[in-house]
Amino acid sequence: MLPLLAPRFFAGGFATVPQTVFSVVDIYDNSTGLWSTANLSVARGFLSAATVGSKVFFAGGFTSNGTGYSSVVDIYDNSTGLWTTDSLSVARGYLSATSVGTKVFFAGGRNPGFSSVVDIYDNTIADINVINNNEGIEIYPNPAINQFTIDNDPDLIGMKIESVAIYDVSGRKVYSENLGTANSNPEITIDVSKFSAGVYQVKVQSADFIATKKLVVEK
Repeated sequence: MLPLLAPRFFAGGFATVPQTVFSVVDIYDNSTGLWSTANLSVARGFLSAATVGSKVFFAGGFTSNGTGYSSVVDIYDNSTGLWTTDSLSVARGYLSATSVGTKVFFAGGRNPGFSSVVDIYDNTIADINVINNNEGIEIYPNPAINQFTIDNDPDLIGMKIESVAIYDVSGRKVYSENLGTANSNPEITIDVSKFSAGVYQVKVQSADFIATKKLVVEK
């Protein structure tokens, strides 16, 4: 949260008649009582905003007169007066944003369906990572008997699977495989013929995302 006398920002927006998206950022300086303006790098509405440290973040939103989606994150650093940009892992609008400690969380949203993605900006390293990104990962057949396949859509999640782990209902790891950073196969088939019948959690991971899926094994 910015200090009481720090500037206040009112960024972007969407007008219905005529349909228009805006890039303007109106800035009110509490210490002087004066207004100034800046511009987002991409005009958009229905974006989210949050602060951490001296930085203000404006993420995602609708573009192209409200018919497209943006992955852009505009970042203003109040300590330097400079603007920079970063990117969400998935372009979307109507997302939520909040900050805890040194991190900013950009969660959910629509593109055009609902998203489960959570992008996390870590202010200590000035970078965005992704957790709980279940979009683009599918497992089938489910229920499984002898084997199942993990199908990774790299065009959607933009990342390659590097490792897979499977846990039983007690949290015990019953399977793990390290595929490495060079893996380019979008499909991974895993033998579960020796698994007991039950419910399992499949954890799929790379350096930048973690996805979890429920798997049912039947006998």
